[in-house]
Amino acid sequence: MNKRLLETGKSLLIVLLACSALYLTARTQLGRGLLSHQSQSTSWQKETSIGPQAELARPARMAATLSVGDEIARYGVQYDPAACDNLFQLTARPLMEALSCAQTPQPIARTGWETALNAAPGIYFDLQGEVPLQVLSAWLGAEGCALEGTVRRLVLSASGDGVELYYQEAGAYYVCAAPMVTQSQLEEALSGLTGNQAQFAFEEDSYAALDPDTLILPQTPSLPACTALNPLENQGEGSALLNSQLSALTFSPDTNHIYTTSGTQAIRSGNDTLRLDQNGTMTYHALAGESSRYRLSGRLAEQVEECRALAQDTVGALCGDARLYLQSIRQTDQGTAVEFGYLLHGAQVQLGSESYAAQFVIEGDQLTQFTLHYRTYQSLPEQALVLPEVQAAAALQALGRSGQELCLVYFDSGSDRLSPAWYTEGGGRV
Repeated sequence: MNKRLLETGKSLLIVLLACSALYLTARTQLGRGLLSHQSQSTSWQKETSIGPQAELARPARMAATLSVGDEIARYGVQYDPAACDNLFQLTARPLMEALSCAQTPQPIARTGWETALNAAPGIYFDLQGEVPLQVLSAWLGAEGCALEGTVRRLVLSASGDGVELYYQEAGAYYVCAAPMVTQSQLEEALSGLTGNQAQFAFEEDSYAALDPDTLILPQTPSLPACTALNPLENQGEGSALLNSQLSALTFSPDTNHIYTTSGTQAIRSGNDTLRLDQNGTMTYHALAGESSRYRLSGRLAEQVEECRALAQDTVGALCGDARLYLQSIRQTDQGTAVEFGYLLHGAQVQLGSESYAAQFVIEGDQLTQFTLHYRTYQSLPEQALVLPEVQAAAALQALGRSGQELCLVYFDSGSDRLSPAWYTEGGGRV
């Protein structure tokens, strides 16, 4: 009798263990399914089937020209990073394919550019900064791009039965055939969009005083006020936050020697020295012939990416609600200067007399100096008051500064609170 009970108990235990295994297996598979779904819904690369770094090419503003029945409508987004990112996810693949197959560029007149902006279907990309076409192509995963030069604005536009790629470079306009891209691709990417009465300044006499490519939406932009602070303030030797930044800059916390002179911290490691000012500015200058700390790859696109990664791991990691964008690449007496700026709610941040958040100087295959402006921005619940664009345009004309682009900028002069204001490139505040 006892033996029979023992055997029965064993059988019940085996059944319970089997049921438990089945439950855990089902739960694991469900978890995997949820994780897989989450990964697919948040992965840029899977959603768009383009390069894994495509998000680095995100524009600051975009516009889509649509055919609505017999009418032409336009949908525009600016000062709204989420809306702009959503539109870019829909349209990044056609841009990537256009760059991959672009034929020899041909110069065109300004009128040809304006015609392209008004053709449907069409997509306008404004990167805000000046980006080399080879860098943009690498970010998007466009293989075999033969285009050279540096651009800020591009347009994919219907032409006849096909699509053409237009871009601006140094005040000139160019068009390339893009045989791999079809109008049906653009129509599919833009399906579901409706116009929101966006227009360019050249289309409305009220904005004749502005740069003709200034994008205007019917509602005055509404951006929040923000707080600003120096995240490295009072971060001395032994600080976990400072050590994390030094590690990102390949300065080992175990071998650093930190001393302070006139309010500036000097962090020495071997023959290399970083200087951290009280305002949160970190600088580095390689000693001639004595440092090989920052060796870079040979191609410009790879060098820019290495600089971007360094910027993102330092100032980009602590910038709060802002994000970094490639602002410019230019030649200086010291070498090639690669500059990244802060974008806050789609608006540039102007840091005192400088517009960049990070600047890197490259000589040959070596990063010889850099400047990092550490700032952390947090949005406040209240919206800032902004002058309507038509009034700002009239003020610009009255000041004798016609032909300049009007854009919102957060001016950060070191105060702890920022509000956006209208600004013109090279002309200052309006």
